[in-house]
Amino acid sequence: MNDAAKSKEELIGELSELRRRVAELEALKAEQGHTEEALLESEQNFKAMAENANDGIFIAADEGFHVYANSRAAEITGYTVSELLKKTIKDLAHPDDFETIMKRYKTIVEGKPFARQYETRVVRKDGEVVPLEAASARTVWRGKPADIVIFRDITERKRAEEELQAAQEALEHEVEQRTAQLVEANEQLKHEIEERKQAEEALREAEEQYRTLVERASDAIIIIQDEKTVYRNPIYQELIGFSTTETMGRSFLDFVVPEDRNRVRDHYYKRLKGDPVPEKYEVRLLTRSGRHLTMEVKPCVIEYKGETATMVLMRDITERREAEEALRESEERFRSIFEKSRDAICLIDSERRYLMVNEAMCELIGVPREELLNKHYSTFMDKETHELMEQHWLQRRRSEPAPDRYEFKLIRSDGGIRIIDNVPTVIHFQDKPPLTLAILRDVTERRRMEDALESMRSKLLNLQESERSTISRVLHDTIGQNIGILDFNLATIVEMLDETSRESISALIDNMRNVIRETGDKLRDISSGLHPRLVQELGLVAGVRNLIDRFQGATWIEVHSSIKINELHIDESVAVNLYRIVQEALTNIVKHSKCGSVLFEMAVDDGRLGVMVKDDGTGFSLEDVSQRDIEQRGMGLFIMEERAKAIGGRLQIHSEPDKGTKVQVEVLLNA
Repeated sequence: MNDAAKSKEELIGELSELRRRVAELEALKAEQGHTEEALLESEQNFKAMAENANDGIFIAADEGFHVYANSRAAEITGYTVSELLKKTIKDLAHPDDFETIMKRYKTIVEGKPFARQYETRVVRKDGEVVPLEAASARTVWRGKPADIVIFRDITERKRAEEELQAAQEALEHEVEQRTAQLVEANEQLKHEIEERKQAEEALREAEEQYRTLVERASDAIIIIQDEKTVYRNPIYQELIGFSTTETMGRSFLDFVVPEDRNRVRDHYYKRLKGDPVPEKYEVRLLTRSGRHLTMEVKPCVIEYKGETATMVLMRDITERREAEEALRESEERFRSIFEKSRDAICLIDSERRYLMVNEAMCELIGVPREELLNKHYSTFMDKETHELMEQHWLQRRRSEPAPDRYEFKLIRSDGGIRIIDNVPTVIHFQDKPPLTLAILRDVTERRRMEDALESMRSKLLNLQESERSTISRVLHDTIGQNIGILDFNLATIVEMLDETSRESISALIDNMRNVIRETGDKLRDISSGLHPRLVQELGLVAGVRNLIDRFQGATWIEVHSSIKINELHIDESVAVNLYRIVQEALTNIVKHSKCGSVLFEMAVDDGRLGVMVKDDGTGFSLEDVSQRDIEQRGMGLFIMEERAKAIGGRLQIHSEPDKGTKVQVEVLLNA
């Protein structure tokens, strides 16, 4: 009986102990359930964040392999997520950037300070190089140290920076997250406790990843519940300039410009109800400084601390919108100038067809705008002009030297020919064929006036030479002969005098005869200067040789002469004008150069006669002289230019202070 009672007491005791153990297991199971719920909520929040993020995300183990990649990362790199998990950082990094990435990784591992954001490049599966803006941090993945890298494709931003940030496409990111799976509860208490520890560790890792992603994101992020801001990341606070105490707990609409509030409020409540609303839209925010920021927002509904909330990802696009507005205003100004210009303006595409023309262009050619557009630019040119234009076109396309300005003949629709002054400019666009902007001015009447003026110049110079020739003949034939007769008569008078008279006046008569001879010599020099009779009689070569000999004898300046012509048959007017140019150059040397020597060259090359006079004197500034009027700079240079034009030649003057002066003239023979 006692043994039976004892057994019953032991049985009751064991039953009580068993009940206590069961209660303890149930309590642990309930606590684990709470932990799992918290972990699930954190994972759901992280998943909502990742799925709506605009950035790619990698998590890499210390061995270099990716242990996590979201779908946006796959989209940027061109690989699938499963392919990315088999890749290392080295497989994706641009070869030129890998060393920098490894140095950065070493700095992070060693705990040294490092920049939060940086730029790098990856090589897509198709070989395309993609520029990225990235941010990285140390984290924990499944109990082991790892690196989380958040990055975005900034190809569009790079392109937009080069083209005034025009036409930037918003990047759509979808992020997938692998959630940790909880193992089934063990029957043993020891296993139950281990599972709880694992769940708590997984929750800590998920929260750390979520916090890292949000805090280091490049976009502004806020979480809203009941219209109140319950969370904001540092970027949001940095953008609007208000402190945490000023934003937390206040309606998010307080920081939206009044004109946008009704629209934003309507979207907010419709989204909570599940009604259709834009996935993303633009809104303007108020800042502490009073400036309005244009933001591209992408809201989504999430669970936050056990309640429904709205998470909003925001990207500042203020500068992009301002650039687009500036571009629009610039285009309007260009179009206004384009249409109102009195000069004809046209835009020509890479196929040489008119892409845009203004009204002045239509009037110049004589056809309506609709008939002119898409026509080839050679439609209104003759063959010679077309060949010239093609040559210039190809030179500009090959970045070879081509005239910045030139003239060509344009054939109007009525058959009339106009002389056009053309100023073309090549406009380059990234990844697009270049265009040519041409400004055309009708200079037909000006050319006619210039031709008439040129004819008058030629006639004036010929008349001047004719007058000089007449005066020279009078001096030589009449006055020169009279002086000779006077000298002869004085000599005769001396012979007729007796010895006594001859002795008394002989010295006086000799002095008179010397004066008469000097006067005769002077008259011959004047006669020769007025009209180079030697050029007329023996030709240009002989005349120039004589001129140089007389110059050297009169000035004692050393002359190095190289005349590679023995005989030259050219028109007398051409010879005389070339002689005058050389004469004027030598005269200027005597007046201004203070030189010690002169180099003179005359030669024929490829049907062209070239003459050069070069001194080693003081020289002068061509820029200063060109800005003076004719009276200030002297008639000498002007007359040389006019004489060169009169014979169809080209005059060039090269000079610098203390470096001497070189005068060159070139004329086409048998022109």
